Amino acid sequence: MAPIRCAQQERLAMAPMPSRPLTLTTPYTTGPDVRALQRAVNKRRKARHLNTIAVDGEWGPVTDDTVRETAWVLGIAKKRIAGSISPDIQLVIRKPELRDATQLARAKKRLEMLASSPEAVVKAALAHVGKTESPADSNRGPGIISRCQRAMLGYDGFFWCGAFVGYFLEKTGGVPISRKRMSTPLRSWPTRRPRSTGSPAGTRRLRPAPGTSPCSTGTRPTA
Repeated sequence: MAPIRCAQQERLAMAPMPSRPLTLTTPYTTGPDVRALQRAVNKRRKARHLNTIAVDGEWGPVTDDTVRETAWVLGIAKKRIAGSISPDIQLVIRKPELRDATQLARAKKRLEMLASSPEAVVKAALAHVGKTESPADSNRGPGIISRCQRAMLGYDGFFWCGAFVGYFLEKTGGVPISRKRMSTPLRSWPTRRPRSTGSPAGTRRLRPAPGTSPCSTGTRPTA
């Protein structure tokens, strides 16, 4: 490992160094070096399908947090960096080819973690915003509406909010979802007692009609 460290140090010495450490201050630190690092951070993040930040040359809270997260994603340090972002760290963010084998291995593992993170689950789900049932109020539809129900329940035509959430938790987040628990709400619709007798013997179970669901009617299913 020592030769690798030496080679990295040689490359760092040859590259033009950022001139100062950067951190959150009051008032915010500004300058061309902040702008250059913001551009570099956005380039690294776009390549990994992560959100980007404004390139305004100002080191505010968003820039501070995003730079630290980007350094973590790139595997630069063992843990999320606390304190100032040193010129060495800035340089590696701007020139990720300067990373050594240990840092590259960390980055690979962390990228795999990001692929199934809560943020990735939400992003995958948000890609389907605007999808509507067809026909209306049928709990069926093209693409994700019926697909998530069939994947999680084995059929479609009933409520799909729970199936939608479960589908992305399992598919993107890697969280195993119990099909038995997913189907429980269909067997847990409320019962209605006739007013004339008030007798438990007169209790009958209401079956959900197509197009209705615990999610849309406000009924709370047991799970």
